[in-house]
Formats: sequence, structure tokens, C-alpha cells
Amino acid sequence: MKNILLATAAAFALVTSAASAADMPIKMPVKAAPAALWDWTGFYLGGYAGVGVQRSHGQDSTGAVIGELDYTGSGFSGGITAGYNYQFGRNWVAGIEGDFGHLGLGREVTDWNDFANYDSKTSWVGTLRGRIGHTNGPTLSYLTGGVAWVRFEDILTEPDGSPFL
Repeated sequence: MKNILLATAAAFALVTSAASAADMPIKMPVKAAPAALWDWTGFYLGGYAGVGVQRSHGQDSTGAVIGELDYTGSGFSGGITAGYNYQFGRNWVAGIEGDFGHLGLGREVTDWNDFANYDSKTSWVGTLRGRIGHTNGPTLSYLTGGVAWVRFEDILTEPDGSPFL
């Protein structure tokens, strides 16, 4: 009788524990969130090259000395660009960027009617600007603003190179 009672209790325990285990939720392993595929944070360095075009129009205040000069010039442009971006949140980027380069624009015009030599030179350009933007993976849409500096010279001389009087 004891054997029957023990066998019944063991069978009952085995059946009820199996039924309880079947109702338990399956614990999935916790996985870390996938790393972002695009990260805009970091320094960058680059360069640029191209052609600059200049259009100048000048006249003296009275119109009696040299009259008007009107011309177009072009030249090589090239330089370096450097900056830093910082991505915060999931989709926002802030940054700063600057560049400095050669802007070889210049033209010399001699007006033999008024005996004047006009020389216009633009030798370099530099910029510094900030940016704020929104990223959607590989695309960054942004607003930027800052300051620019240009080295520009206008020289008016006699055709022989002496100062214009």
C-alpha cells in the first residue's frame, strides 16, 4: 500500500510540475540595441579646387578722372577645409567648420584715354561657420552661418606704374 501511495504521489508531482513548466514564459536572452550605422561625430579634413570668376565695375566719384571701368576676370581657386561634428540624441548634429584658400582673381586694365591703370587682385579667402542639422542615416540636412574674410586690393596708377594723381 505504501508503494502504491508513493508511486501515485510521484506520478502526481511529475504530471503537475510538467504542466506548470509548460505554462511558464520563455525567457529570451536580452540583446543590446543595435549600434547606429551612421555616426556623424568626429574631425574631418578636406580640400577644394576650382575656378573663380570676378566682375568689377568702378568709377571715380566725379566721373571726370577715369570715367568708368568694367571688366571680368577669372583665376584658380583652391584650399583646405577642416571641421568637427558632434552627433547628439539620435538624429541631431552640431559642428564647426573653417576653410582657407587661394583665390587667384585679378585683372589689370589700362585706360589710355584717361591715362590710368586699374589693377584689381583678390588673393585669399577664409571662412569660419557653425552648423546645426538633422540626420537620417547617411543624409545630413543642416543650417549653417558664420563669417568670411577676403584679401582684396584695388590699385589705381599711371600707366608707367607711378601713383595716380
